Amino acid sequence: MAYTEAQRRAHVYDLQNALYQISLFDTTVPRVNRDGIFGPETTQSVMELQRRHGLPATGRVDHQTWDVIFAHYLHEMQHRSAPIGITPYISGPLSIEPGEAGAGIGMVQVMLWALSRQFHNIKAVPLTLRYDEETVAQVRNIQRLSGFPPDGVLDSKTWNALTILYNVVDGR
Repeated sequence: MAYTEAQRRAHVYDLQNALYQISLFDTTVPRVNRDGIFGPETTQSVMELQRRHGLPATGRVDHQTWDVIFAHYLHEMQHRSAPIGITPYISGPLSIEPGEAGAGIGMVQVMLWALSRQFHNIKAVPLTLRYDEETVAQVRNIQRLSGFPPDGVLDSKTWNALTILYNVVDGR
């Protein structure tokens, strides 16, 4: 299969995005327009990074130049950007019964703890990683508050209600 113009533009865009992100933290790197066109701005930005890293300043991106740009990009993203948040999610079909254990239950318990700090009618539960009686009681409470039958089964509908409430409180 031939290398298409659309593929080339996508790769140029990826390069430009890395250069742009680097330029946000390193003002010696000229800022580029992220348009997928390898024009004079992109050439100048590449040449500056090549000079700074002791490479021939050709403005062309070979493997060595790409590796330098990507390493610089990763360094800036890892050391200068804000911490990356996580989104708790239990994958697959969801129907957790009392007595089960696992990391997903720990996520539920952490969300209940956070909610208990905001709402007097939701109680914190110990972090046991078990779907124990205290956790089941608070899941039933969430189900009642959400207008669901309080059966204590942690299904997708209950998980979603809990997660939406947590995300609102947590500011996501």
